Amino acid sequence: MTIFLGRQGAEGRQNALSLNPIETIRLSDHAGSVFLETGTYPIEAARIIFNRNPRHEVARLFLANEALLNGRPKEFVALYTGLFKTDPQNAQSYAKGLAQTIVAFNLHDEVLPVLKSQPYWANAYLREALAQSGYNISRLLPAFRVTPSAQPNYLDALIQLSGWDQAYAAFQEFVGVTPDPKRGLYDPELNNQGGAAPFNWQLSTNAEFIPGGGVAAFFNGRGTPWIMRQTFPLGQGEFLFASAMSGYASEDVGRYEWVLRCEGHNTTPMKAGPLRLSATPEMFEYRVLGDEDCDFATLTLQGVAGRFPQSSDILVKQVSLRWLQSEGEK
Repeated sequence: MTIFLGRQGAEGRQNALSLNPIETIRLSDHAGSVFLETGTYPIEAARIIFNRNPRHEVARLFLANEALLNGRPKEFVALYTGLFKTDPQNAQSYAKGLAQTIVAFNLHDEVLPVLKSQPYWANAYLREALAQSGYNISRLLPAFRVTPSAQPNYLDALIQLSGWDQAYAAFQEFVGVTPDPKRGLYDPELNNQGGAAPFNWQLSTNAEFIPGGGVAAFFNGRGTPWIMRQTFPLGQGEFLFASAMSGYASEDVGRYEWVLRCEGHNTTPMKAGPLRLSATPEMFEYRVLGDEDCDFATLTLQGVAGRFPQSSDILVKQVSLRWLQSEGEK
């Protein structure tokens, strides 16, 4: 693309032209880096322009490129990421250019300190970095570790490339704990603990966490919309599923059911419901037999259409899946 030196105004353009009689600077992408084809445009002129006007994008890009090509990657990152502040309307383009450069020159460590400050453009940059990294997305794990809001994108990409086991290992690293594989679900008390989907609870627009633990939701009695769900490691064995719920649900207005489906093949180890609910909290329990081929499963609470649909509210206070390890617990 062509960027005019005068884009910052008449004064900036006059300053630039007084230093060098070049009216335009062409920018092009090559090997993930931004290069300036300037003829005789000297680096000294760019420094003078930048010192006079730090918001001058062309001078900043020129200096950033010079720093990159001369082995000063930290200076490159500082100069380039400054564009997000001085020219936010073009943040998406800058995110793409930054991702191309970081991936091509393997500068992941250099950009990490900036990402730790949670800049507004971090998610856009990481989306582009995922797209640029191909099969080597493991290099991006430290960047996603410090950017929780972008972690679902990383886990989804890892599931597609490497499978559920590696994605779950990354989730464990993100949350800083090792969930007990014999207790199945993460955050069974529904306290809205930190952690990325799909291994933490996902709520539909018809549900929300409530203070003190629990999920409040409503259903209009039509169709079978999902309300909340989570994917977790299951494996072989017998488990006890339990859910504490209350609300208003009947065959007429609409009911609810829990469905457990194995990822990777079309099997359903459990379908609990449709459930009748009342204002009095009730604990629903079901036995689940895990198959050796069902390494990961997704548990979903969904609506069941009523004969005379009406909106109804429910409260889910607890959801657990406990491995029955001895005969005494069966």
